[in-house]
Amino acid sequence: MTHPVLEAAADDVRAVLPHRTVDVERLTDGTLWIHVRSMEIGGQWAPSTIDLSVKLTTAFPASPPYPFYASDGLKLIGREAPAGLTSSVNVDGRTLAQISLNRPYDPEMENLGSRFVAVRHWLSIQ
Repeated sequence: MTHPVLEAAADDVRAVLPHRTVDVERLTDGTLWIHVRSMEIGGQWAPSTIDLSVKLTTAFPASPPYPFYASDGLKLIGREAPAGLTSSVNVDGRTLAQISLNRPYDPEMENLGSRFVAVRHWLSIQ
């Protein structure tokens, strides 16, 4: 069974992004993957539409939502990868791109849905 705080975080994402498909994947260790499907991030990226994901531990929100993940091989077209993007990492047996925007997370000031929006914004302005 997933911790209620993690389920509430998934509900926050659905509330902030009501027109997006948000899938939840519950792992046996109590962690939770949240996937926002088909998020457009701009034509400067290949691919330009991604599934944006984060894996929450049972320590969330004390442990911030970090890092985020996208399609393996995510890259800027004709440019070097920006700091904070690793094009290929292995997580839970899957190969994904890692987006490491390490900034303070204050659950009093933002929720997981707003963090997804901030990561998408960072990608769109690259």
